[in-house]
Amino acid sequence: MLFKDSEKQSELMLLLFKVRGANVEQLALGLYQKINKGNLTKTYDLLKKLERKGFVQYTKYKTLNRIKRMYYLSKNALQYLYDSTNIEEGYRGSGFEGDFGFFKHSVYKPPSKNIEHHLMTVDCMIDLYVLMKQEPNKKIDFVHNLYIAKNELKPDFSFKKGEDTYYVEIDRGNERGISLNQKFERYYRYFKQTNQLAKCIYFVVPSSEKNTKSKFDAHHQLRFEKVKEAYKQSMQHYVYEIDLCFVSIDEFLEVIRMDLKDEYIFSDDCKSIWHQYKLSSTTKIWGLQNYNIIGFVNEHNKVEVILAEINVRRTKIWNDIIKLQEHYTVKQKTNEMLSMTVNTFAPKIVIYTSKENLKIDIQNQELQHVNYSTFTQKQLLIVERGT
Repeated sequence: MLFKDSEKQSELMLLLFKVRGANVEQLALGLYQKINKGNLTKTYDLLKKLERKGFVQYTKYKTLNRIKRMYYLSKNALQYLYDSTNIEEGYRGSGFEGDFGFFKHSVYKPPSKNIEHHLMTVDCMIDLYVLMKQEPNKKIDFVHNLYIAKNELKPDFSFKKGEDTYYVEIDRGNERGISLNQKFERYYRYFKQTNQLAKCIYFVVPSSEKNTKSKFDAHHQLRFEKVKEAYKQSMQHYVYEIDLCFVSIDEFLEVIRMDLKDEYIFSDDCKSIWHQYKLSSTTKIWGLQNYNIIGFVNEHNKVEVILAEINVRRTKIWNDIIKLQEHYTVKQKTNEMLSMTVNTFAPKIVIYTSKENLKIDIQNQELQHVNYSTFTQKQLLIVERGT
């Protein structure tokens, strides 16, 4: 604790140090896990006390409705933090589990340009901070971009659960085809050089202004296709090992909670479908943690049914479905990502999703006799593939 007489002032300073700068709503959510009038008042009081000590500064920025403040630590605050935690000048640190590094104030200060991008990044980091407080046994932690900025790798921030590493890219739609390819090419070179693979790369986009947070609009769908294509072209074989998840910022915490579960857990609606097959003559043969895939084989060791639950746009689940088929049917004849090849035996794929406009992405032109049947009440999509 930095201040013996105030645990919350200490937490606020360390939180600002972890995110580099935040507005009062973000800080209140981090400190109290809920934004309301009382928590905002308490956060303002803490900020004023730190201002009087010369430890907090702010910069103003404009929103559509008003001018707001983004708070960050002063040069004196940084030095006080370094002295209090015995961080020597030049020490880099990992940023994880209190292993803080030394940064000059001119480097540490939040960016004066692209503030919207920075605040979106902070929104996601605060989500993880809340999760850390709610589930301390999960061993979750995050670091800002200064800790992980390298020549070949410049994500907006990174987080870990145990030994698993995740990267987050805040995407406001400014990067186009070539830039997107170059971004993923840098990831590819970094993974190849270090052999330190991430479990997932999250592309976080602003929420749709036209729909509810559970839906993507046409702009989001088009952006997802471009990002996915750049990922597919530039990451080569890593597309089968590292997931790419495309998610709106309002859904980020929900998706992270789902991804950090220790075992796959189907929704009740999906479980009801699962039990129908479990009670039949087929036998469950395989399930994939976090991605909710289960395959069933018949007496001839052929995949009869693949049951999957997909509630967000991501890539690896489709490759895992292909791999699941490979073990029990004719192997795929193409490395085409996100496509289903026609095998000698074509199983039924049952996909449950709570997202009304989540599409199945099947690109293989050889695919024949695709029959889509939708059940709007439960948003159940059944795909039967002919041979």
